[in-house]
Amino acid sequence: MAYAPRRPLLVRAEAQRLDRDHPAVGYGPHAHDFFEIVVFTAPGGVHVVQGIAEPVGRGDVWLLAPGVPHDLAGIGEAEGWVVVAGFDVLGLPSGVRDMAPWPMSPLVRAFQQTDTAGRPRPLHLDDTGLRRWTGWLSDMARECAELRPGYEQVVEALLRILLVDAGRLLPPPPAAAARTDALVQRALELVDERFSDRLSLGDVARDLAVTPGHLTEVVRKQTGRPLGEWILQRRMAEARLLLAETSRPVGTVSTACGFQDVGHFSRQFRRHHAMSPSAWRASAWRASGTGAAPRGR
Repeated sequence: MAYAPRRPLLVRAEAQRLDRDHPAVGYGPHAHDFFEIVVFTAPGGVHVVQGIAEPVGRGDVWLLAPGVPHDLAGIGEAEGWVVVAGFDVLGLPSGVRDMAPWPMSPLVRAFQQTDTAGRPRPLHLDDTGLRRWTGWLSDMARECAELRPGYEQVVEALLRILLVDAGRLLPPPPAAAARTDALVQRALELVDERFSDRLSLGDVARDLAVTPGHLTEVVRKQTGRPLGEWILQRRMAEARLLLAETSRPVGTVSTACGFQDVGHFSRQFRRHHAMSPSAWRASAWRASGTGAAPRGR
C-alpha cells in the first residue's frame, strides 16, 4: 500500500519497498514531522538531501530526523526500502511540540549524526549488515501487509532492533554525553516552554544562574549542538507544524515561532529546509493528499 499519511503527526511505523515507481519519488523536495529511514539495496541515480545531490550506493542508509528535506525523484534504477516512524513508537513525547527532551535517547542517536554544516551523514552497511537489515525490513513489511494480531508490537520491536544496530555502527559518544544532566534537561525544557518569546541564550543562562559560555559548552557536549541551535530547531519545528496544519499567513507563523522579522524567518527556514516556507507548505499539503490545510485551521 502506498504511504501517504493525511496527518503526519499520527504516523506510527511501517516499511515499504522503494523504487522509481514508489509515490514518494513523485513528491519532489519534501520533509516530514516524523522519522524516516531510507535504505538503498541497489545503486543508481542521486538522493538529494538538504538541497545537495548524493550519489546512491548499495548499502547507503539515510536516517532523516523530522524536518530534514530530501528528494527521491532522481534515484533512477536504485532500489531499497523506506521506513517511517512516529514519535510514540520510539518512546518519545508525541509530536514536535515536545521535541526538546529527546536529544540523548539511544533510539534517535543515529538521526543526529551530522557534518560540520549540520547536514545528515549517511551510514554505510557492508554486505553482512545489509543482509541483516533486509531481513528485518522484509519482516516489518510482511507484518504491515498481513495485519495479524500483534503486528504493531512486532513492527515496533523490529524497528527498535534496527535503530539500536544503527547506533552501534557509530563511534561511541563521549563519556560526558552518556549521562543525563539536570542543567541540560532544564535548559531544553525552558526552550520548549519559551521559544515563541524573544528567547536568547542569555535569557536561559540567567534563569539557570550560569554563564552563557558554560551553558553553551555543557549543552554542546551532551547533545552535539549549542543551545542557540536548539532554540532555532524548536522554532523550525513549530513552523513546520503551523505551515502543514494551518493556513495562517507566513508572517503570522513567523511571529508565533518567536521571530521578530519575517525576512529573517524565511532565510533561516530556507537555510534549514532548502525551500521557502510557502514551498514547504505546498509540499506538505500535496503529500497529505488534500492539497489544502485541514478544515477549520
